[in-house]
Parts: sequence; C-alpha cells; structure tokens
Amino acid sequence: MLDENVLIIGANGSIGCAIVDSLYKAYHVIATYHNNCDTLEKYKSQIDVVNFNVINLNLIDGFVDKLVEEFGSIKSVIYVSGYQNIKSIKFISIEDCKRQFDINYFSPLIFAKSFAKKNVHSNQNPSLIFISSLASKKPEPGILNYSASKAALDNLCIGLSKEIKPIRVNAVSPSFLETNMTAKFPKIYTDEFVKKLESKYPLGLGSVNDVANMVKYLISDEASYITGAVINVDGGASTL
Repeated sequence: MLDENVLIIGANGSIGCAIVDSLYKAYHVIATYHNNCDTLEKYKSQIDVVNFNVINLNLIDGFVDKLVEEFGSIKSVIYVSGYQNIKSIKFISIEDCKRQFDINYFSPLIFAKSFAKKNVHSNQNPSLIFISSLASKKPEPGILNYSASKAALDNLCIGLSKEIKPIRVNAVSPSFLETNMTAKFPKIYTDEFVKKLESKYPLGLGSVNDVANMVKYLISDEASYITGAVINVDGGASTL
C-alpha cells in the first residue's frame, strides 16, 4: 500500500503526529505543517513533508493540484488542523471568530471540494476524514465559537457523504486530550482539571493514539461501507 498517497493536513500537532506514526509504514504519507515541523523530523526520510498555511483558503485548490502532479492521485485526506482560543463572550472578537471558522470549517470545506475532483482522488476506496471534537455536541463557556465551528464540521461531514460519493466522508470526535494545543492554556487545563475529567469519564482520559487508531481503521478497506459517520472516541464522555 506504500504506493497509495495519504494527505494529512496539520500533521505537526500531537494528533497529527500520532496519525503519521500509525500510517507511514503502510501508506505514502504527505504531511503538511505550518511554522514548525520539528515533531516530524524523525519521519522525514520516510514521508514527504510540505509547508502550507490552511488559513490561505484561495491557495488550497492549487496546492492540492500541485501535490497530485508530483505524487499522483490521493487515496485519503485527513484534516487535522484546528484552532482554539478560550475567551468569554464579552472578550471575543469577530476577527477571532472568523479565524476559528476559517481553520476549523472553511479550510476543510475547500480541501473537500478539491479532493472531490476526478483527477485528484483515487478510485480505490477514497476517503476524507475530519478531526472534530466532543465540544461540537457539548459547548462550554469560553469555547462557544470553537464548539460552533466543530458542529459545522460535523454537519459538513454528513452532508458531503451524500454529495461527493463514492468518496467516503467521516469524522472522528475525541473528548479532551492532553495535546500541544491544550498545553497553550495551562491556567485553564490545570492538573486538577485533568484529574477531575479522568475520574469523570467512564473510561478515563484517552490518548492521541486512540484517535490515530480510529483514523487508520476508517481509511482501510475494512471500513469501506462506513460514510457520513461522526464517531465518538471519547471514553464514554459523550454519554454524560
């Protein structure tokens, strides 16, 4: 399967790296990053690493076409990039709201549009996967706009599954995970906060590997009859 191209958007984050690690031995991985790719250094001889800023919506289509020209058609696109900014409603700005939607919703929409072109996706069980969040179903103070953008992403997943068939479109929805993104908010995601969640979730806290394992399954032939699904990988947190 190393001749099958898998494009991972936002591969330099904690979840992205875990997905790279789960796939690079079986597929030809094309991993995108922005600003820093240090976390991908150990894979550099085994994958292709490309710098791209997903906020540049008008450049996405040309970027995808260029990848296809260089590597050939793409079996799967996995959109991992995400942006969260924790602010109460009285401090949030329209610019910040737009940025979150650009990265969390509009960019995956444009990547989906590009991937759906006949000359881009392969004919062998092509699939598109979004990384969503439990927040899409359980909005909390401080992350209302983030939650709304992920809810839009869930709806995009379901709608696209009907529109761009035979491409399968699914989303993976994890609960809270300790990642490089959550580490940016140490005053919010304190040790006490994490321990409280760990005792609250039926199966405790998961890891980024749990998400990566689900992604690996969803792009495989074993999942060839699964589309339009937003799959909770949350240790039961969505039941609370």
